[in-house]
Amino acid sequence: MKSKKKKTTRKKKKKRLKLSKNWLIVGIVLVIILGIIHILRPKNIVVYKKSDGLYYTKNNQVEEAHKKETYYIRLWEKQKYISYLNNDTLYRTKTNNNKQITILEDVKDYYLIKKNQLLIMDKEGNLYIAKGKKLSKQDENVWEVIDITEDYAIYTTSSDLKILNFSTKEKYSLDYDNYTISEDKSNLLIYQNQSLKIYNVKKHKVIKEYENINYYSCVNPSCTTFYYLEFDKLYINTKKNKVLEEDVSEILYSEKNKVIYTKYKDGKMILYYKYKTHKSKKMDESTKGFTNLELKNNKLYYLMGNTLVEMKKNGKKKQTILEDVGKILDITYKDKYLIIKDDRLYWNDKEIAKNIVDESIQIENNKLYYKTVNQKNEILYVYNGKKSKKIADNVGDYYVQKNRVYYIGDYNIYKLQGTLYYAKKNPKELDTNVISIIKE
Repeated sequence: MKSKKKKTTRKKKKKRLKLSKNWLIVGIVLVIILGIIHILRPKNIVVYKKSDGLYYTKNNQVEEAHKKETYYIRLWEKQKYISYLNNDTLYRTKTNNNKQITILEDVKDYYLIKKNQLLIMDKEGNLYIAKGKKLSKQDENVWEVIDITEDYAIYTTSSDLKILNFSTKEKYSLDYDNYTISEDKSNLLIYQNQSLKIYNVKKHKVIKEYENINYYSCVNPSCTTFYYLEFDKLYINTKKNKVLEEDVSEILYSEKNKVIYTKYKDGKMILYYKYKTHKSKKMDESTKGFTNLELKNNKLYYLMGNTLVEMKKNGKKKQTILEDVGKILDITYKDKYLIIKDDRLYWNDKEIAKNIVDESIQIENNKLYYKTVNQKNEILYVYNGKKSKKIADNVGDYYVQKNRVYYIGDYNIYKLQGTLYYAKKNPKELDTNVISIIKE
């Protein structure tokens, strides 16, 4: 009896050893596969132009993409592909093996869509979808591609407004006089003879229709909620037949629970603000120079002439942030505005830099990058919300990829070219005679 028990124990041990060996083999195979993927996957791709063609760095090693003049250059699929035109012929280069294919000649323009596909319009108005070299014609007599999402394209032909579904390849035609696309691109807003139709692109049907609308202003990204004017009466479509205000001339801005509008009173066009169902508050005796910005941190910002004003969302308190504003940039940094005033960069009312090159400003990973100029050259800096740090002198173009900074240094303003560097404590030189860096 004792000897039988021992044999069973030995058999169990052998089984466990076999299982552990199998799992060890599986683990080793997985590590090898992941290692191969890691090696083959292109990392730190930077695409740039030289006078003799298009190049890119892969893990800081230089590769040549095309040895001729290129334009309409685009990176896609997480830098897996570079596409570009040369003499109106569309090419694509795969960055992990530098393999180039020719897709189509006589191309007018092209657009990136999902699943390794391109939407291409040729010079004759033919519309194609390309997957690699494989082309499938979708339509003809196309005038203009208006908008692209991952799921569909909106375009016009000689007679119609059309929607092309990329998955099903179905096309839908619409009659229209005037239209806009909602912010989230889910709906088309078709305005005809004071009638507003909200056409849902995925459902391919009108989901709502409203009559007697003189003007409308969207509240949410899909524009299923909006303020509107019926003659001079202000409404919101979620509370139909309830007049919010009368004698309204124009809606200037709206978002959730807030609307800014004008009234003509005593020979003046006066600016008003309404929050929820609260009584409207007068913002200013004039609308001259009014430019609305947006709500940030429960505060509404707007320009009145050249003055930046901040107002609490309930309209109870407003204050001047900065006067004599020259230019407010489209981008914001940490929910505050970036402002150019007298060649100085401000962050709301805080001055960050003098002699700013305003087109150089870029935000990446919660850091603000910018260039300043002196009599000799342009200098690249990074700002972290507290202080600025110089990256390099004599910089032309630059590009930030995650936390990696690439720039064209030793820049010659007469030849319009310089040396491509990867910025670190001791900058690494990657290539020479570089004209520009292609951004995603």
